[in-house]
Amino acid sequence: MVKLRRILSNRNRLRCIVISFIILLVVVGLVLQAFRSLNSPYPKAYFFINYIYFTTQSNILVLALLILHFTRFKNTRLFEIFTHIALLNILMTGAIFHLFLGPYMELTIVQYLLHTATPLSYLFYYFVIYDRSFNVKYLETLFIYPIIYIGSVYTVIEPRIGDTLELVQGDFQGSRFIYPFFDPYYYDFSWFKMAQFFFITIVFVIVATLLITQPTKRYIERKFNEGNPTG
Repeated sequence: MVKLRRILSNRNRLRCIVISFIILLVVVGLVLQAFRSLNSPYPKAYFFINYIYFTTQSNILVLALLILHFTRFKNTRLFEIFTHIALLNILMTGAIFHLFLGPYMELTIVQYLLHTATPLSYLFYYFVIYDRSFNVKYLETLFIYPIIYIGSVYTVIEPRIGDTLELVQGDFQGSRFIYPFFDPYYYDFSWFKMAQFFFITIVFVIVATLLITQPTKRYIERKFNEGNPTG
């Protein structure tokens, strides 16, 4: 009991425990997702396709950053930039899934881990443990990942493995494009209108994310500094 109190009183050690627990959650979610492919009639194809999902990539990015938190890399500018890219990605993952996909699916523990537990855990890490708010001069970096991902859907993924996606995911609208809302025939089709739609959506999501998270982040930092004055 005394040892437990000593651990809890040491903030650095407590942070390490919390980060390690979040890492465990993410790893369990990714491992269960990988094993889920064994239940498919096409296990190898399903296993490969798992890593095309935006959800999986976002969870892997979060996992990598949490591991790197224990290294000197956490003090670099790149770590700061990727921390906020991960924040945007994982919040998009949770919000889009629960608003547009989850209500139409039979949910399992894998979905809850990857789409709910990881976003909420990463938010806790970001607000309570991570000690830097977003620097607006790096705003353009937040556009890179979503734009590259959306572009790759139409230039690489659908042309090259669209048939495999249809085979593994089943016959539903947009299966060739990973997600239904990426299917160009889902809209009044026009490449220009689609590009415009996605660009406006990305801008809206980024601005909304910053408006929601940054005032809260700065408030928490201010309260922490008031309670822990230096000098």
